[in-house]
Amino acid sequence: MAMTSKQSKDKPVKRIASDDYEVPVARFVLKGEELPERKKKTKKRRRIKSPEPDHELVQKLSPKDGIDQSTLKETDIGNESTAESREKHADEIARSLKTPAELKFEEDFAKRELEIIKQRAKQTYRQNIGRFNDQLEKLPQHFDIPKVGPG
Repeated sequence: MAMTSKQSKDKPVKRIASDDYEVPVARFVLKGEELPERKKKTKKRRRIKSPEPDHELVQKLSPKDGIDQSTLKETDIGNESTAESREKHADEIARSLKTPAELKFEEDFAKRELEIIKQRAKQTYRQNIGRFNDQLEKLPQHFDIPKVGPG
């Protein structure tokens, strides 16, 4: 649109539909009303969590959940610099916050996983393929897709 002498650069230009069938893209605007300026969305910054557990959280939870303060002080992350010790410390805290049922479930799950791995390691690739083909042969024929055509 060409600027007239009455319009300034600061004010937004009024848009009036030139065609009877033109559809406005934005919200409905009455004649003579100025279009609102859209605010740009600001990107939210994500905080990167450190792999270390929050000591304040552990201290708040420890009296209620039965975490021993002496074990936390002995295995303090500030004194140990290796990644293994940090992981071990995090595992200790995680284990102390879990219920006995959760711990039992994790142990049973690990045992089942080992059994499955051992069974699969015993069989060769050809044996696995043979077992798979046997399973396919046992399936009923109605799972096959019939051919569609004239007649």
